[in-house]
Amino acid sequence: MKILWLKNNLLHPLDSGGKIRTYNLLHRIKEKHEIHYAAFADGTRDREYIANAEEYCHHLYHVAPPAMPPKNTMGYYLKVLLGYLDKNPFTVSSYRSGDFVKLVSRLASENEYDLLVADFLTMCLNIPGDLNIPRVHFSHNVEAMIWKRHVENETNPVKRIVFSRERDRVENFERDIIRSYPLTIAVSENDRDYFSRKYGANNVESISTGVDIEYFKPDAGKELQNRILFLGSTDWMPYVDAVTYFVESIFPLIKQEISNAELYIVGRNPSDSIKRLGEKDRNIVITGTVPDVRPYVHAASCTVVPIRIGGGTRIKIYEMMSMAKAVVSTTIGAEGLEYNKGQDIIIKDDPEDFSRAVVKLLQDEGYRSSIGERAREFVLANCTWSSVTDNFISLLSGLCER
Repeated sequence: MKILWLKNNLLHPLDSGGKIRTYNLLHRIKEKHEIHYAAFADGTRDREYIANAEEYCHHLYHVAPPAMPPKNTMGYYLKVLLGYLDKNPFTVSSYRSGDFVKLVSRLASENEYDLLVADFLTMCLNIPGDLNIPRVHFSHNVEAMIWKRHVENETNPVKRIVFSRERDRVENFERDIIRSYPLTIAVSENDRDYFSRKYGANNVESISTGVDIEYFKPDAGKELQNRILFLGSTDWMPYVDAVTYFVESIFPLIKQEISNAELYIVGRNPSDSIKRLGEKDRNIVITGTVPDVRPYVHAASCTVVPIRIGGGTRIKIYEMMSMAKAVVSTTIGAEGLEYNKGQDIIIKDDPEDFSRAVVKLLQDEGYRSSIGERAREFVLANCTWSSVTDNFISLLSGLCER
């Protein structure tokens, strides 16, 4: 197959679940099929990452990303206001680019593509309407569900109004895309069933989540006592909410039992609100972007995923399980993943229950090790990228054969 793949960014650095998932699929698909990858990139700032693209595609095309003023400036708030008046969701329209539309038109005229893959909803406004190529929507999340949960957890009445409007627009846009594309590929059976039930879509299939079991492997000798790890991009709103919730509602309960417990928050571009959490408590360490997350996972006694807002699946959970780490997660945090509750992962939703689970792991090395060992065994048996990629290719091939 000759595939035109559209995404809002380059895949390096591999610092988010969406990038990791797409990278692991594409660099395997590339072995048998021809990949033309089009994305937003700055030719100067992203030079190193442009060079890395040969790992996952045969041809790379890029245009400058849409201009976005810095957050918390007048220009930014004006753009948000104008976006609020747009009929399309702001989270999608902010990626609208005439240059990208022209690029896609040119590539389509110069090549005979078998398929076009729109990776995330964000690229769907940049596809020319007259393009005669079968389209695939690769959905890493139920985007409307993320905004629904933002509304449910927001206490600020003004933000709640804004989030409610964005939720409605995202839901309408997501429904239209899924109904109009011949194939949507979701990242879990939960997401697939939601699209079918909520949007009446019968053209949605799903793949599971994989992990690189050789890259993410155990090293128990590096573990430090009473260290808790949160791993994730701390510039993404659901993760900002998760960290804030943990620090305010759960971590104090843990410190009542273990006064020297420390929390490491590891992830790219921490927001100002996240940085302030670290300034208030010397037991909280904010690392920001790190070149390799594995040393931080090795050093942790246990890892936490206290997510209240989200959709799709958390690849990080399987990566940490693959490293034989005990994970405590909310139900939403582990949503869409296969697991054996209480055996290879611990699921707790109430702050008190969550804190007690973490304390038990920190205090009981044997219990902690048994959870981690079973987690690694589960991943080895169920979560290899090769099988996930085979399924993905089969779905693409099936669309080409229609």
